[in-house]
Amino acid sequence: MKTALSGAPKIDFKRFVYFSPVTKGKEGRQVLIDPQLLPKFLSLVNIDQPNGQSAVRKIEQLRAIGGGIKSHQHINNAMLHMDKIENLEVYYKIVQQSGDNSLQPGVYITDINNSSEANGSLPGVYNVIPGHTPKFTQNTFFEYDQAAIGSAKSSQELYDLAAPWIDKGEYGEKSKLSLFFIPEALANGFGCWVTPEQKTFDSEKASINLAKTLETTQKHRISVKKGTGARLRIVGDGSKLLARALELTKGHMDKLELQFIDPTIDLQPVLAKLQRVSANLVSRSIISTSRKSQLSLAATQYKVQSQLKAMGRDQDAKQLQESTANSVTALRVGKAQVHHQNAYFLNAVTQANKLGKWG
Repeated sequence: MKTALSGAPKIDFKRFVYFSPVTKGKEGRQVLIDPQLLPKFLSLVNIDQPNGQSAVRKIEQLRAIGGGIKSHQHINNAMLHMDKIENLEVYYKIVQQSGDNSLQPGVYITDINNSSEANGSLPGVYNVIPGHTPKFTQNTFFEYDQAAIGSAKSSQELYDLAAPWIDKGEYGEKSKLSLFFIPEALANGFGCWVTPEQKTFDSEKASINLAKTLETTQKHRISVKKGTGARLRIVGDGSKLLARALELTKGHMDKLELQFIDPTIDLQPVLAKLQRVSANLVSRSIISTSRKSQLSLAATQYKVQSQLKAMGRDQDAKQLQESTANSVTALRVGKAQVHHQNAYFLNAVTQANKLGKWG
């Protein structure tokens, strides 16, 4: 099992803050958390929902049960642990009385990630005819005029996520759709830490396959479809896979037209690459409806805005600014509060959550 401390830059534990007032060590060990995790925590935990409240309580309980029998322990470092809490993987270091003299004893949370389990569905291209379940295909291109690229628990769930954004037919009927399905566990493998079970998926191989699919779809559109374009929706964490796939593609992509639905990474490098390969963007190229996407876009808003303007997409840049205004304010206030002297991480989360209005 990899952890946030395995092969990562050295962490300054002195910047850590108490997770909440009950984790100051009066009952059980102290529980502290890296304040830099605020945006990620906000994106993964909704403290206004029952499962978010439960996650908070269980994190607070690490003062008593952290490192216990149900915790995952790093094979090479007994101080490093991971607990699965609700839909999270919480990584932490336990400092004992006789340990690092520069630190107070306690539980130091170093990272959190979304937890997802590997499943049996294969990554790759699927075709969906309205009224039927997605069918896996050996095609190396998108057969239909519209396609979606994204991660989900199943290919059917990906279709359900993409369907509201797909153009209807001439008479209002649902359109046929191609999918490039990415299992959730695989998507988490990009820049995150995965469990041994999740290693059954090869993220790099999936990136190569998507790059080939994009290239072959471009050729198919020129030779078979007589130059007509294909419209691709990039859904959620599909933006992670696309970012890597674009690094591997060769040639122009001017027959591909893209739209990002709830992107979860810094889009600026992706948009710059799309510009270089002459790919097109649809009108209103970025749509953000989820808190995770809102926070991701807020954290990189100015870079993405500048890139959109460089591409002549001034209206998209304006829409991005308007749609992320609450999230930008929430992050700014939350970060200021969590770095304040004697701050509690949970107080900053609560304040940012109110300002963000994510629901």
